[in-house]
Amino acid sequence: MVFHPQYILLCHRETAHNVNYTDYAMTVYTYYPASETADIADLVRTITAPEGNIIEYTYGITGSSKGFPVTKVLKDGNTIVSKIEYEYNSQLQISNDKTSVDISKGFMLLKNTSMISSTM
Repeated sequence: MVFHPQYILLCHRETAHNVNYTDYAMTVYTYYPASETADIADLVRTITAPEGNIIEYTYGITGSSKGFPVTKVLKDGNTIVSKIEYEYNSQLQISNDKTSVDISKGFMLLKNTSMISSTM
């Protein structure tokens, strides 16, 4: 069996060289090296769906967002379809998120949610 870590496809070793990846509907994952994400290895950089849509993640490298997604961008090819930006509080919960979509090559604010914490 041959397994490539970025492809969910298993095949027999003798036939691996004959595999045409375009013949399969695959979800492809890429990962950040630890050097780009504050020494946290293997955080997901992109997820490419079989139909070509791409989700890109960026992560916080300091403070309460370290190791958590700070942006999530959905692309159709090179066109940004939507973008979500996250902020985290000291309890590592999302304290604010902002969602935008691409309308006529610009962003329009759809939702901006501030989480309110209460103490009892």
